[in-house]
Amino acid sequence: MGDWALAEGQRYLGETFDAANSRGVSIANGGVANTKHGSWQQLEASTSEDSFGLVLGFRASVACDVLIDLAVGASSSEQIIAPDLFHSRGNVTATQFYYVPGEVPAGTRLSVKFQSTSGSNSVRFTVHLLGQGFMPSSPLGRIAAYGPNTTDSGGVSIDPGATINTKGAWSEITSATTNDCFALEIAPGHQTNQTRQNSEWLFDVGVGAAGSEVAILSDIWMAGTAADVLIDQIVGRPIPVNIPAGTRLAVRAQCSQNDAADRLFDCVLYGLD
Repeated sequence: MGDWALAEGQRYLGETFDAANSRGVSIANGGVANTKHGSWQQLEASTSEDSFGLVLGFRASVACDVLIDLAVGASSSEQIIAPDLFHSRGNVTATQFYYVPGEVPAGTRLSVKFQSTSGSNSVRFTVHLLGQGFMPSSPLGRIAAYGPNTTDSGGVSIDPGATINTKGAWSEITSATTNDCFALEIAPGHQTNQTRQNSEWLFDVGVGAAGSEVAILSDIWMAGTAADVLIDQIVGRPIPVNIPAGTRLAVRAQCSQNDAADRLFDCVLYGLD
């Protein structure tokens, strides 16, 4: 007799992709650097089934920083469900994935706007819908972005300081979270540095007033080179954590080398609730 699991039983359904070329669908930039499209670009006219969240994948065509908005709704009535998702591509092609919480009914139109440091690039996208079993746990419903920098399509610059392998000062990501948070997604970026030396980092995410920060996520490891490795290890992986609305968030780091440019990275945090 079959084993019909009542709890969980998720599905991961490919919804948006370019099957003829085995890759994501291409959306062109609006043509102006660090400025979002003037209009929404459709990814999916009508989703095929109900979902309880989705995974958005994307990859820029050239080395650049990108901020992407994902929306639902009919043309001219789009509502953003995931703001300023940060993508940072170096010299090597790398696809990033973000988990976006929230119910998306069948028949929903999906669209994007994005900006980048390059005004003439394109971005390829995929969408996977997430299903649930008969008796799932309560899903998360929102995502809030903390730290995107729309002036340069990046995030908050984190400086580990001039002393190698020693934590630097805390850098504020946001003075106050807008919602209670039950998980964080972390997005570091290259700062469009295409000549980075091999580097290793340990970084902390902290809460609390300036000068009184307490690390709630500590010694998260990442490595970076000119060939992109930095971004793939962390982006899009929700980390369970409870953070009340109104909480100040900050990040600090240490680095294996102290070059004035190569030790730096950008960071954006996403609160899920």
